[in-house]
Amino acid sequence: MKKILLCLVALASTMLVSAQNKGDMYAGGTIGIGTSSAILGKTSDTSATFNFAPEYAYFPAKNFRIGASVAYNLLTGENFATTTHQLTIMPSLAYYAKVCENFYYVPTLDFGFICDFEEKVSVPGFNVALSLGSFEFRPRGKFGFSINLLTVSYGLLSYRENGEKLNLSSVDFRFGVTPSVGIKHYF
Repeated sequence: MKKILLCLVALASTMLVSAQNKGDMYAGGTIGIGTSSAILGKTSDTSATFNFAPEYAYFPAKNFRIGASVAYNLLTGENFATTTHQLTIMPSLAYYAKVCENFYYVPTLDFGFICDFEEKVSVPGFNVALSLGSFEFRPRGKFGFSINLLTVSYGLLSYRENGEKLNLSSVDFRFGVTPSVGIKHYF
């Protein structure tokens, strides 16, 4: 009887820590914080970022995820004198590649819409990001912890100044400067 009970417990625990299957879902979120310094000629600037992004995802196929997040970003610049609030709506696609037991490499493609709010001015735009340094650890079947260390992104913001439309684009390469950590609950 003990062997049968032990086999059932082993089978149940194996099912709990299996890879993401078709039909699985999760709700969770990420949080990130970072600072950066830039020197251009004789001018230097130090800035800080903080972001919070609740997210929801669904697995339409084994190890393949589609999801969406709504992120709030707080950005400071010019030695912390200016503050920009940013709201981002980002659908995403990801693939879970099992590295070892309960540990996954999760390359992710995010694309979405941005709205910057700075001193009574709102600036719309879009962003595309590829997270190549994203990993997830699932110590228990229903919970996962994620970390993202390497992201390449492109953003385009459009605004008007004196009636003339101006575009501001940026390419951002982040490696460990603004890492994010997340927690997920699978159901």
